[in-house]
Amino acid sequence: MRLRACLSPVLLAVVTLLPGCKTWSVQPGPTPSEFVQTEHPERIQVRRTDNTTLELYNPTVAGDSIKGFPTELAIRPVTVPLAEIKSVATRHFSLGKTFLFVAAVGAGLFVYDWLMSLNEGI
Repeated sequence: MRLRACLSPVLLAVVTLLPGCKTWSVQPGPTPSEFVQTEHPERIQVRRTDNTTLELYNPTVAGDSIKGFPTELAIRPVTVPLAEIKSVATRHFSLGKTFLFVAAVGAGLFVYDWLMSLNEGI
């Protein structure tokens, strides 16, 4: 019975947080400029040759650079020369992260129920 009382808010939290189970995946194959031109991604993560990362929204290829916005609401674009780009990554659904999240919530519910059952004898 205790478990049913807390199940509704937990299910709401799980359904709300599941879209966050994503991870960045490096795009193999074509060069960063070819990838941006052919796939037209909404958002990319650029890893520079100095291993710093930069997230760009609505990226486009402009000559020898990739141009994009640092946030969804930014007005001024950022330009990164292609020579400074080591790799480009995009966000994808991660089954592993989703499984770990659901397992952690389930384990938390189990521990909560077990601790509450210990209080019944008092």
